[in-house]
Amino acid sequence: MNILGVDLSTKAVTAVMLTHEAELVDWWHSELKGKRSLDRLRHAYDAIGLIKWEDADIINFERPAGKGTAAVMDIWRVEGFILGCGWIKE
Repeated sequence: MNILGVDLSTKAVTAVMLTHEAELVDWWHSELKGKRSLDRLRHAYDAIGLIKWEDADIINFERPAGKGTAAVMDIWRVEGFILGCGWIKE
């Protein structure tokens, strides 16, 4: 069983896949390009597509947090983008 942990921010996405025994399977870190969060979101498809979503049995997204609600909403846009791209199958 593989567990994927995903840490989203407005500038990068980091993901770590571990076995259920906490052995490292793989690690990804993708910087999102652009000065504005919307620009970075537009370039996220290729960066986030490198993560092997299909190899994960359980996917856990870090709970978004930030100094203000705008930062949290930007992070939720990235999470929504990931879900909308269909990389995660139900």
